[in-house]
Amino acid sequence: MGPQVLLPQGAGLVLEQVELCGQVVHLSVRLAALGAPCPTCGRSSEAVHSSYCRIIADLPIADRQVTVQLLVRRFRCREQACSRRTFAEQVPLLVDRYARRTRRLRSDFEVIGLMLGGRPGSRLSARQKKPTSRMTLLRLVRALPEPPVETPSVLGVDEFAFRRGRHYGTILILWNQKSRFSPGVCPHALWIGMLRSWWRTCVCWSQAGQRDEACRLGQL
Repeated sequence: MGPQVLLPQGAGLVLEQVELCGQVVHLSVRLAALGAPCPTCGRSSEAVHSSYCRIIADLPIADRQVTVQLLVRRFRCREQACSRRTFAEQVPLLVDRYARRTRRLRSDFEVIGLMLGGRPGSRLSARQKKPTSRMTLLRLVRALPEPPVETPSVLGVDEFAFRRGRHYGTILILWNQKSRFSPGVCPHALWIGMLRSWWRTCVCWSQAGQRDEACRLGQL
């Protein structure tokens, strides 16, 4: 098993050099293909215009920080009707366009941000030799797509007091999916209408008279 296993499988990359500088491992990488297709017209080209090096952060190896030095070639597009004169080759399995971290490192940061949040996640990342800021973790979490929300079939309804006698909130619990809606403050009349439209199978632990009436009307 050679050092090529350090790279994503199927990405078409060639690992040319592995260099250890202090506590940082540098991987020198290039694409194996002779050319690349133009992103505008799709015509393949092997006419190299220029090249440059991208420095990309990656997952740690043997408790050491890792950077990938990716050699990127810029090609000339030979299609006369194409509006793009030059274009750079891309490695979508390794890194997104303009990104400074690999896709697998980004995915790791997203999980850490979801589980721990900003400051705790940043401290854990630094301990795992993949340092990042708390704002980066929060920005990655905010960029994630919203998970799909299905209409509940078993709904629990209860109330709690922000301030007894003054401010009340209603909490909704999806008992069958073991997930919970965030508590919100709303007039009772609005919750009654929402319960009528949301009711599907049964409502658990509904003690207030108004909620019982809304659930009864929802069954009709």
